[in-house]
Amino acid sequence: MKQTPHPGAIIRIGDRVTVFHGGSKHTIAVTDTRLSLGSVSIPGGEIIGHQYGQVSLAGVEMIILPATAVDHMGAIQRGPQIILPDDAALIMLHGSVTPGTTVLEAGSGSGSLTMALASAVGPDGHVLSLDLRRTNSELAARNIARAGLSNRVTFGVGDVRDRGAVEAMMRCPGRSERAELDTVILDIPDPWEALDTVHGFLKIGGTLVCYLPTMNQVETLRCDLEDWDGGVPRFIEIRSRETLVRELAVKRGAVRPAYSMLGHTAYLTFARRYR
Repeated sequence: MKQTPHPGAIIRIGDRVTVFHGGSKHTIAVTDTRLSLGSVSIPGGEIIGHQYGQVSLAGVEMIILPATAVDHMGAIQRGPQIILPDDAALIMLHGSVTPGTTVLEAGSGSGSLTMALASAVGPDGHVLSLDLRRTNSELAARNIARAGLSNRVTFGVGDVRDRGAVEAMMRCPGRSERAELDTVILDIPDPWEALDTVHGFLKIGGTLVCYLPTMNQVETLRCDLEDWDGGVPRFIEIRSRETLVRELAVKRGAVRPAYSMLGHTAYLTFARRYR
């Protein structure tokens, strides 16, 4: 995603912006055609050249700001259930997803996490996104294109449990010629079945992240990661966590937790390869 413009920067054609209007929020790419903002539309050509901030066009008052990764994640076209920004933030921090890293994601879904990863790896990193279903891969690719991040992501259709499928992703054009992965993220129902495959591609010290909805799955995964049955473990610093986030309702003289909250998304398990 393009870097956030400094104060006073002007809006240019092709910029990805978030428009606040009438209590609603729209994340769009600036073109010279008419742009839809829900119940109203505005001439895109007249936005070009304005400074970011408060803008008045054709009698319509709005605030236009550069779009963030979270803006794009909230605006994607949905198919499969998405990974939300709060879980994505934990994945990127504890998964050591930083500029220049190469990440394999198994389970492209709608491309929500892919978008966050592509923003984090920067122009010198790359995301390899593999999904069993071509429809998911194509949907995620369209969402990534809308965010302007296609050059940082390669999509593939295949099974991460299959070594050949992962090898094919590693040979894809457009990624650095590194032989190993910095991070592997498995958003599949049985990640333990993929451990033997991804272990061979993950660098020493690299991070494995697994996203699972139930505790039963976490138990099975931990059994294999820690080799409870007497094998030789290959991972260290194994942790399982859940992200619970509660908004605050803030008014002058009355601050309290919001009445509603998302009580559970999934369980995240992190581990680092050491042999």
